[in-house]
Amino acid sequence: MWFGVTAENQEHYDRRWPIAAQVKAKIRFVSYEPALGPLDIRRLGEPCPDWMIVGGESGPGTRSFDLAWASNLIDQCRDAGVAVFIKQLGRNPVADGRPLRLRDRKGGDLEEWLPKLRIRETPARK
Repeated sequence: MWFGVTAENQEHYDRRWPIAAQVKAKIRFVSYEPALGPLDIRRLGEPCPDWMIVGGESGPGTRSFDLAWASNLIDQCRDAGVAVFIKQLGRNPVADGRPLRLRDRKGGDLEEWLPKLRIRETPARK
């Protein structure tokens, strides 16, 4: 069984991940979507999730997704051996403090993304 929780920001991660980390599952993951603030997966120590799914909001009235949050999370995941799947950038991605206008309304076209964000990994089976 794979088991996951949603964590839109640090507060939700800090509250939900410790519970998920105790569940006996082959793969434990966090869906960081819609990403609504920076996330530090190292803050709580071990264990880290096996997989992080990342995405911005895509519907009407969406909030901004700062791509620096995704970039920082990718670095953390690399350091911790966590697989990363960038699902979409959403309707309102922000890069360097400026809105990034994409043709794909959900920000799902990898070709429009910054190269560092073009990651779609799945976790290794345990």
